[in-house]
Amino acid sequence: VTSLYCLAKMKEGGRGPPQQQHQMREQLIETIDLLSRRTIDRVSKLDSRGVSNCLWALAILTPAPSLPELLPVLVARAEVKMGGGAPQAISLIMWSLATLRWKPGETLLAIVAMSAQVS
Repeated sequence: VTSLYCLAKMKEGGRGPPQQQHQMREQLIETIDLLSRRTIDRVSKLDSRGVSNCLWALAILTPAPSLPELLPVLVARAEVKMGGGAPQAISLIMWSLATLRWKPGETLLAIVAMSAQVS
């Protein structure tokens, strides 16, 4: 997760000639795919901040070939961890899902609504 987050931060500031940007983008997609596949195995250890950071990174770094496999796993983990999550993590999760054009399910929306009422 930290690796995905760091790659996203690097991409945000990425500049250079178009040829270099294209080559870097191809390498980045391969790296993201590899890290995404490894993240799937570690999702059960993520707290709400880890889930939000991972989703944010994926939203910044898209496209990734393994995204369809990783997103449902991360969303399921968000449903488990978001109830006690900080408002910042909740808003980042929702922004990331919107950026990725992923429609949250009823469970996730209910958790967000409950969290908003508590805050």
